[in-house]
Amino acid sequence: MNMRLWSSLFRKQHMALKIGVMLFGLLLLCEVAAHVVPVQRGLQGRYYPNANWNGPPAFSALDAPITLSTAHVRRLTFPTTMYSISWKGWIWIETVGHYRFGTRSDDGSDLNINGQQVVDNGGLHAPREVWGGIDLEPGFYQIDVKYFQGKGADSLEVFWQPPNAPRSVLPAAVLFPLPPPRWRLILAPAISPVRLLLLVLTLGVWGGVLIGHRTSLYQRIRGSVEAFTEHVLRYGLLVLRTARIQMGIGVLLFLIVLLILHGLQVSNGLEGRYYQNLHWDGDPALTTENAAFRLSSLVDTPSYAPQHPASFQWQGWLWIQTAAVYRFDVTTEGFLFLELDDVLVAEKRDNSNVQTVATRVYLTDGLHQIDLRYLPGTGAAYTLDVRWGRSDRSMTPIPRRLLFAEEPDETSLLKRQLVSWGYRGIRLLGILLLAIFGLVILVRQKLVYGRLVQTAVVQRMRKGVGEGRLLREALGSTSVHLLIILALSLLLVFNNLGRGSIITTDFDEGMHTRVAQYMAKTGVWWSLYSAEGVPYYNKPPLKIWLSALTLRLLGDSEFFLRIWDAVFGLALFLVLYFFGRELFASKGVGLLGVVILMGGRDFLLTHSIRTGVMDSLMLLFFVTSLFLFCIRKRHFTRYYALAGVCMGLGALTKSVQALVPLAILVVYLVLTRQHAEFKTRAFWGMVVLAIGLPGLWYVSQIFLSPGFFEVAIVQQIFHRVQGKIHPTHVHGPFYFFQVIYEGFFPWSVVAVPALGIGFWQAIRRHNTQMIFLLTWILTVFIGFSISKMKVVWYMHPLYPALALLIAAVFFWTFRVLKADTARPLLAPLALGLLVVLLASSLSANYERVVEEPRKLPIHLFTEYLQRLQEIPYHVVVYDLSLQEFDHADRYYLNRIGDERVLWTQDLDEVARLVRQGDPVFVIVTMRDYETIPFFQDHLSRYWLAPVYADRLYPKKLILVYNHMAESRWFLPR
Repeated sequence: MNMRLWSSLFRKQHMALKIGVMLFGLLLLCEVAAHVVPVQRGLQGRYYPNANWNGPPAFSALDAPITLSTAHVRRLTFPTTMYSISWKGWIWIETVGHYRFGTRSDDGSDLNINGQQVVDNGGLHAPREVWGGIDLEPGFYQIDVKYFQGKGADSLEVFWQPPNAPRSVLPAAVLFPLPPPRWRLILAPAISPVRLLLLVLTLGVWGGVLIGHRTSLYQRIRGSVEAFTEHVLRYGLLVLRTARIQMGIGVLLFLIVLLILHGLQVSNGLEGRYYQNLHWDGDPALTTENAAFRLSSLVDTPSYAPQHPASFQWQGWLWIQTAAVYRFDVTTEGFLFLELDDVLVAEKRDNSNVQTVATRVYLTDGLHQIDLRYLPGTGAAYTLDVRWGRSDRSMTPIPRRLLFAEEPDETSLLKRQLVSWGYRGIRLLGILLLAIFGLVILVRQKLVYGRLVQTAVVQRMRKGVGEGRLLREALGSTSVHLLIILALSLLLVFNNLGRGSIITTDFDEGMHTRVAQYMAKTGVWWSLYSAEGVPYYNKPPLKIWLSALTLRLLGDSEFFLRIWDAVFGLALFLVLYFFGRELFASKGVGLLGVVILMGGRDFLLTHSIRTGVMDSLMLLFFVTSLFLFCIRKRHFTRYYALAGVCMGLGALTKSVQALVPLAILVVYLVLTRQHAEFKTRAFWGMVVLAIGLPGLWYVSQIFLSPGFFEVAIVQQIFHRVQGKIHPTHVHGPFYFFQVIYEGFFPWSVVAVPALGIGFWQAIRRHNTQMIFLLTWILTVFIGFSISKMKVVWYMHPLYPALALLIAAVFFWTFRVLKADTARPLLAPLALGLLVVLLASSLSANYERVVEEPRKLPIHLFTEYLQRLQEIPYHVVVYDLSLQEFDHADRYYLNRIGDERVLWTQDLDEVARLVRQGDPVFVIVTMRDYETIPFFQDHLSRYWLAPVYADRLYPKKLILVYNHMAESRWFLPR
């Protein structure tokens, strides 16, 4: 580098640079103080493997606050009964007065201040709370807390109550192993905010300096990089021409190959077992070595296979290289048991919803036995995610190099450690070489491009492209684009549409389907009911009318329940294609926008176009109304009116959410200063149609149905916005950032620079197309972020606009890069990146679509009954009302038929039916099953656990009489 150039740049910074250097120095000083000034807080605990504090302690630890968490963490090596703990240290008293202290413990505990006993809670007893008091002056006092555990459960809580203050847990902030100097207590709390302030100021000053001299800085950095690449090319070629270096490189490559081959031979993992039953019994159907904590390591893509009873087990050894407290987080929907050294450290005894089980365990260095058993739930996709980490570090999957199917010896461990280090070194070397190689290509791309175009391969490729003009013209035609959209829709939207139970794709699907089912059965169309005499006011009727029509004309199946949504999704893609073509005068933008939208996970799979809900039809009207507005210049009055009709029909589908386009249009007209349109009849006609069409139904229901206004208007609109009706969906203002990042990945990453370019074109170039898309995006995002209730699908109306914006920015960027003759490789690189993103997003969604959806227990049960064909059977629902079943259970019970289902509270009637000898399936609650002796005498049973609503409805099971069930789902008595 030319140091004189850098020194001249340094001299030109004047005062700003001096301030930046000074702030940086203060920041370093603050960092040093942060490690020197802080004081340790808590009490020093001594842990004894007996109940009377005798002998030397097993170990010591600094505990803050005073709890039994350290003893529980050490449960692999420290006893869980017959132990004792003594905590000693100092307590800081801020004000004079009478202080009260208390303990709640099982078994004994006591607390002493300066040798004076304040709390006496000794002896063997159940959980008991005892308090005591003492007068204290400001200052430090010695504190001594003792606890012992006999047998049974253990527990300890330590409280205090300062003068004129409520009682609370004794805080760690006032406890110290040694009394610190007074100045440290004052200075320590101020270090963190001062450090943050200095960091912000330093970054701000240096950022301003860099922005102010960005041109000269860029030129100097570019010159330095070019000089570096020149040296790399010169000396690299010189090195490669030297015979000895070539021989050395050959030997190194040979050693690398040997290392890789040896690493393949010593691959690590656990012994995995796959059982075709629900209780890990008998011989496993499959046993494999080198298995990780992933289902794919036992069964290839298990969720693609038909649903059947299965249980999984992983056994082996875990190698701990550093003794520390480790945290294990296991996320699963099924039963789970995790053991370390034959001690159960984590369990989940519920297979009806996805939960994360967390535990902390102190592990010594060396080998530890590990055993994980997993029983999948029913009705949802298999879910098993095992992560671990030190308490002070992030959570990651357990590395396979630390897992062993059999106990290894020390030589094997050393060999594997060397192999691991070798792999790390190879990876770092490879990354470094690739980075240097990529830098050389980017800096010297004109030279590289000139060499590439002279090669025979590139010449033949360019000749083939030139001769393929007819193919390019065919691919650019509208008909071919529509065929591409249709083909992708068949693969991603219609494919595997009818698999899985209705509620396994979305909870609302079961609720809306029940209303449509009742409508088709009774012929009551204008007012909505979910059951006899139970009105349904949550949503407007348009989509429910269509679903009921399908049930009446085409039949009752999952495919026909979702066919409307898939058709509306295809129509939405077609509208978006023409939208992009008209907005940017480019067919490519329209096609690319549609394909990008198909690659969004949430838009395709979550509460949208593959689900029997309202969103697909509402989104079609949403996008169509905005499209009609954009082409309103062709026929001002007609297209304004059609836009109003679309908004009105959308509101008749999903209430006020479909009226958001009205806000988008108003904001856009204001930003582009088209105020004259507010004075036209066409605009106000659109407003009247948008509000009037749904108003016809809403007003009639207000008069026809008492309570409609309170539920449909007050609760479903105002209380929803305030988060009162679904408190579990109340999130902070930044919730949708994470939703968009995860639900629209990988396009959410590209969206950041695309939005930046879009804002630049909208502000600096007054690009009205970008202004329109940005208004659309920001109105949806800000509007729903203001609402306290937030769910993932509230961002669905944003994704079509974001897809079009990314497509338009890509075409603009590609044209700019293609015209840049100084950097001829950037345009092909951008095109290659686009192909990679399209392939990855579409293939990921295709894998999700072809995955076999899980079926609810009630769905599997009704399918089993269908196989009985002409055999007479009865289904008895004992002492249960319809409201004690969730929407999916009601829907599938309706499929059985009223003539075969008996609802009764008479146990004698059930007994008479069983004595007749026909197969009888009795649905009972767990309470009745455990308390009524008659239900103990059955041949087999079947668990009926709802997946999504387990906390709302009682647990139930099905008892089988007079029938030997030919299914492994039915467990023998």
